[in-house]
Amino acid sequence: MYNYEILRLAYDIYNVQCPPYFYNYLSDNTDNILCTRNGSYLQPSSIVISKSFQFNAKQLWLNLPEDLRMLDSRNVFKLRVFDLYLEKQRSESIPIHDEDSCDFSCIESAIINAMSCPI
Repeated sequence: MYNYEILRLAYDIYNVQCPPYFYNYLSDNTDNILCTRNGSYLQPSSIVISKSFQFNAKQLWLNLPEDLRMLDSRNVFKLRVFDLYLEKQRSESIPIHDEDSCDFSCIESAIINAMSCPI
């Protein structure tokens, strides 16, 4: 939810829906952007900068899909970003089953097999 709140503020700043003193707060300085196959990343010049709101807002904004960044409605943006992070959290919480792991279904199967064997 922390990232969601940062992106809400970043949306307001990038779309000039904030107080005037924030207008250039997240200016698009592309000097320190590293582009890879997996995404684009900002390269901080120090550890302190990497923990700042400004750095995190730029990083999260940069990694949003283009269609989300171009939305005109703040309410639609909030809803779509919330859904994006909810889906991401859901996909990360689904356990990965492989053939070597045992879940409740294999225990249940063993109990049913044991109960069905004649004595």
